[in-house]
Amino acid sequence: MQEIEVNVLSMENEIYIETIQPQDTEYRQYQVDYEITLPKDLEIQLDSVNGNIILDSIYNDVTVYHMNGDVTLIEVIGSPLVDLINGDVTLIEVVGSTFVYLVNGDIESDVTLPLNGIIDLYMVNGSIDLYIPANTSAEFSAAVSIGDISISNLVLENEVRTSTSLSGSLGFGQGTIFLEIENAGNISVFGF
Repeated sequence: MQEIEVNVLSMENEIYIETIQPQDTEYRQYQVDYEITLPKDLEIQLDSVNGNIILDSIYNDVTVYHMNGDVTLIEVIGSPLVDLINGDVTLIEVVGSTFVYLVNGDIESDVTLPLNGIIDLYMVNGSIDLYIPANTSAEFSAAVSIGDISISNLVLENEVRTSTSLSGSLGFGQGTIFLEIENAGNISVFGF
């Protein structure tokens, strides 16, 4: 334990935190959990390799680049961007344009889209569950190579449906919702 180091560097406009693992672990795995309290309006960029990430009560943009593990964002008023390789992404009470790019895992998101905002959820394998207010206004498009697309409690005008895609307009179409699973999985969209 003495060989694990945590470097904290505070600069004028950023805080940099790095965990340095021991060179010789003798087949042991080390986990370091951080609990950090920051000003709500601080713009956040988080670059991480392994482990789970939970961010709560952020009132600005959030960018997360992560390799392996789950990412959970709770009560974000701003535009989150999550770029993850393996793991699940959970977005709870997000108000803002939202971008998630995932290779393997699941996306579950509760997003209120602002006027002219964008929701862009893309993955290779897994499932997408999107919960949006029933009065959302956006051009809607969803596509999956292998799987199903379902929409519930929403009125989709000018609907165009094929076995692998669904598109149309929600409300006045004043934003954009784009959902895609490149390979296999299911897309479900629910109005609340």
